[in-house]
Amino acid sequence: MSEYDRALNYCYLLLKYRNRAEKEIIDKLKQKNYCETTINLVINKLKSLNFINDEKYATEYIKYNLEKGKGIIYIKNQLIKKGIKKEIIADSIDKLKPTADSEYESAKLLFNKKIKQYENLPVNKIYNRISGYLARRGFSLETINKLFIEWNNDLKEKLV
Repeated sequence: MSEYDRALNYCYLLLKYRNRAEKEIIDKLKQKNYCETTINLVINKLKSLNFINDEKYATEYIKYNLEKGKGIIYIKNQLIKKGIKKEIIADSIDKLKPTADSEYESAKLLFNKKIKQYENLPVNKIYNRISGYLARRGFSLETINKLFIEWNNDLKEKLV
C-alpha cells in the first residue's frame, strides 16, 4: 500500500467519526509524518469528494454550539483555532443570522440556572461569578449587563 493510500485511509477513518476542518486534517497528517506532497494530494482528493468543506463545517459547528448555549464570541474563537478563515466564519454567521434575541434567550436560560446557585451571596459576588461564567461561554458584555438590569428590576418589583 502506498503512502498516499495509507494517508487517505487514515483520513477516511478520522472523518468517519465527525466532520473536520481542512487544517485539522493537515495537522493530523503532519503528526503521522506524511510528506507535503502526499498531504496535498490527499487534501485535494478529499475536497473533490466533498469530504472536507470548511464552509459546511463552520455552519454545522455554529448551529451545534448555538444550540448548546454558547455565544458567538466563543464560537468565532474556536473556529479560528480550528483554522477556519475569518471570512468563512463571518459568512456562516450571516447565513445563520443568529439574532440578538436568540443569543439573549440562550444567555437568559444559563443566567436563570446559575442565579439559583448564588442567591445567598452578596450582589457583587453574584455579578462577578455569573458575568464571568457567561463571558467564558462567549456572550457579550452588553447581553450580560442586560440580564443583570432585568434581574435587578425584578428584585425591585418583588420588594415593593
